[in-house]
Amino acid sequence: MFEDQDNITATVWNPWIIDLASLGINKSNVTTLTIGFERTGTTGGTGTVLIDDVRLYKTPPPLVDPVDPGTDNLVHSYTFDDGTDNDSVGNANGTLEGDATVSGGSLVLHGVDDWMSMPGSVIALNTYSELSIECRFKSVAGGNTGNHMLAAFREEGTGANSTYGYKYLFITSASSGNLSRAVIQTRSMDSSPWGKETSVSAATEHDDGLVHHFVCTVDADYITFYIDGELIGSAELAEGNEIAGIGQDAAYLGKGVYPVDPEWAGSVDRFSIYNKALSDAEVLYLAIH
Repeated sequence: MFEDQDNITATVWNPWIIDLASLGINKSNVTTLTIGFERTGTTGGTGTVLIDDVRLYKTPPPLVDPVDPGTDNLVHSYTFDDGTDNDSVGNANGTLEGDATVSGGSLVLHGVDDWMSMPGSVIALNTYSELSIECRFKSVAGGNTGNHMLAAFREEGTGANSTYGYKYLFITSASSGNLSRAVIQTRSMDSSPWGKETSVSAATEHDDGLVHHFVCTVDADYITFYIDGELIGSAELAEGNEIAGIGQDAAYLGKGVYPVDPEWAGSVDRFSIYNKALSDAEVLYLAIH
């Protein structure tokens, strides 16, 4: 249970576990359930609180306490708070492409020929032994109906293969299959690289115009995906899919690894890169802060 009252203003889902036995409730006599909020002191508030997934367990499920990951392993961070696309931690400043802008502390993308480029050779994901990419964003509601990629790193294809993506890592909030995904593919440069991917997918896309938080971690063995602080799953890396193979030619926010795919429409409030695989507790901390 989160006891910090500030969590009621969080834009991601927070678990709230109530031990009925500790309240002296005879569970065989429960006929109604009421959820509400009580004012403390003289200050009230306004707004909307969303509540979902009310469940009853015989025993309480385990609850992860959030842990601040600190900044020791934070190697690049784009917060847009200063009105620029600069990297506030490292030296991999962004470049706004097309009509992309920074406004109100966010990178704003319209989905047509605009995105933010980052220097892939400076970030050099392929030199890490572990990595995490973190993104807090809000899509244009229903604005991403194709294979739109939220963040992507890749190697350029050449010649007849220039329309394909190679040696890539990406996260997407919305795809043509109505999925949110975290994907790595570094083991093939043929004409169907998507068939060699290792990926983790959520059953739904996150293209609803609400604020969401994604984290993808990769280590020597697994790619792992989190949405709004919740672990979606992990997948064991197929042989040849590895961090060392991720290309340095291109790094994007709002543009995909396949040049033919459409750009993403929405706003990004924070994008960070860590040279470690964040833990469940660290991801949860970032999701609620």
